[in-house]
Amino acid sequence: MAQSAAEELFAKGIALVKAGDMAGAEASFKACVAADPKQAIATLNLGILLMNRKAHAEAEPLLRQAIALQPTVESVTALANLLATTGRNADAEQCYRDILKSIPNHVPTLKRMAEICNAKSDRRGARDYYKKVWDAEPTELAAGIEYGIASFADEPAETAAVMTRLLAGAANDDNARLKILNSLLLYKEFYERIKRGLMPYHATRLDELFFTYCADDFALFRDLSFKSADQNPNDVGALIRKFTALFCSRDRRGAQECLIRFQSAIKDHIWNAVTFDPGFYRTLEGMTDDDLIRGLPPLQDVVTADFTDQPVAYLSCNYAYFAAFAAPMILSLADRNSGGQLHVHIMDATDDELKQAVVFCRELRALTIAISAERPDVQKQHGTGA
Repeated sequence: MAQSAAEELFAKGIALVKAGDMAGAEASFKACVAADPKQAIATLNLGILLMNRKAHAEAEPLLRQAIALQPTVESVTALANLLATTGRNADAEQCYRDILKSIPNHVPTLKRMAEICNAKSDRRGARDYYKKVWDAEPTELAAGIEYGIASFADEPAETAAVMTRLLAGAANDDNARLKILNSLLLYKEFYERIKRGLMPYHATRLDELFFTYCADDFALFRDLSFKSADQNPNDVGALIRKFTALFCSRDRRGAQECLIRFQSAIKDHIWNAVTFDPGFYRTLEGMTDDDLIRGLPPLQDVVTADFTDQPVAYLSCNYAYFAAFAAPMILSLADRNSGGQLHVHIMDATDDELKQAVVFCRELRALTIAISAERPDVQKQHGTGA
């Protein structure tokens, strides 16, 4: 049977997409839809091409028409992506939920919902969706890892169990085992400390530093890190993992030798400031307070407080550490020491991150909290910053 004009235009559009001629494909799909408005796939493809070149106002009615003609996962997903791109996140989320009503174990949509929950700081929601992905596809390593991380706050034992299960399933895959350990080993060490009645995030004695209670798992991480770095001598990520293994093994000389191999490749002032060179420390010992202060970024008073003559706790960290570890400690302090005083000093935070820290601290009425900050780029953004 001879093709209709619309079918010929559709086939031409597909061929042009494969050839990389998106403008030509768009014209062909547009002509196809004009010739036969019931061409659902052509309508969808035209909407996607328009969306890809950010012609959202033109794309949206076409995507909705494609769904009306032939509702598919692809068409609903395309509309959801457009809605999310244009800031209508609640509507986008509803589209994904509609897909899951029809196909509860649709893995790409489950992943997208997990990402949405993470973006909303809905840890429990993200955990549930990552678990569903992992249940649907047990070989989905990334989902298993994310599920393990999301489980830690409520069920640290589950995080440790997830690491064990993932390692067992990747017994013959060194890259996978390294990824698992790199992501979850720290949480397992935290869990082992909790089991012993210790603070998970901080050592109180030198013999508690690093991976005291997960020595066998750490030994595997060290072996795999060394092997990966030897096989990929120009891979910065592999060298960082080897550096971490050396540092956590208390091999400062080896860590320094590894560090200088990748330090210049990282445009990050924190990494560039790290050193274990004995000469550096000898120089540091000879410096005065004024010498040290001259090298520091300007200090910002973000939130001031009227402290009494009672003791003031002091916490200094970067924002990543603040969000992951310091915030839970501050919550604990608020619960156990109502009326306490705290000075939080945050380094290397963006404006938005500082705002989030301020909002978090101001909600803790049980504590009097002052916040200061130092950032190398502060003079560019805020003048002196003082």
